[in-house]
Amino acid sequence: MRTGIFTAPVTGTYFFSASARGKDKRTVLHLRQNTKMMVSGKNNANKFSTLSCSAVLFLQKRDTVDLLLRHGEILGYTDSDGHTTQFSGFLISQED
Repeated sequence: MRTGIFTAPVTGTYFFSASARGKDKRTVLHLRQNTKMMVSGKNNANKFSTLSCSAVLFLQKRDTVDLLLRHGEILGYTDSDGHTTQFSGFLISQED
């Protein structure tokens, strides 16, 4: 995935997960299917706290899943902290 957008290669049920470390006091991250917000991860507490979200989604072939940073700022990769942001998913079952 080079674009940051997952495109379903087959129709089926998928699991997706995302987590990030918010740089601001209020950070909101949306997980979207075909640009429609499905779930959100929020951090309304302290700076540098972790936010996460996950979802089981039914996707048609060529549907897309991506993340949208709706508010705030997240930390990326740093040598001292390692990876602080992740987005992953897998196919649970393929539709015939």
